Amino acid sequence: MFQLSDNVTTSRGRLLRLLFVWHRSVPAYSGTATLQREREPDHDWSLQRMSSLESCQSKDWVSDRRSYVMAWGLPGIILVVGVFVDPLSRTVMWAGALAWKGIACLVNAARCGRTHCYFTGPYFLVLAIVVVLHGLQIVWLGEYGWVWLGLAIVAGGGALWYLTEKAWGNFSRG
Repeated sequence: MFQLSDNVTTSRGRLLRLLFVWHRSVPAYSGTATLQREREPDHDWSLQRMSSLESCQSKDWVSDRRSYVMAWGLPGIILVVGVFVDPLSRTVMWAGALAWKGIACLVNAARCGRTHCYFTGPYFLVLAIVVVLHGLQIVWLGEYGWVWLGLAIVAGGGALWYLTEKAWGNFSRG
């Protein structure tokens, strides 16, 4: 009877470990076989990390539809509308929208540690400066300057989002 209880406990521990590995709460390392008692502190750490991760997710503006629309949806709409207006208006609209998105990313990174926000925040702020410089013809990006800037906004922002979270996960701290 005692051996059956140990087998159930061991199975439960393995399933719990698999769950944590699946959700990337703990690293998937091979290591050597250890006794269940030696792994218990690791499980405690995993539970603390998971509750911390849940705390991060609850603070994340990207995860909440309403805050996502306010922080990134509205500036995205402004960027699209800016395509159809004169260059001076586009300069004001795009610079404002990019600054809005950049600041929202930096605030979100500080709030919850969202990985891509550490990269896209400064990226959007730098692009806002480039938009102003191009729009005021201080820096000339050529005949297709606005097209290049639009591609940099969409493709660059998307690539930073995808690649950083693919490499380091959704949350950098936890």
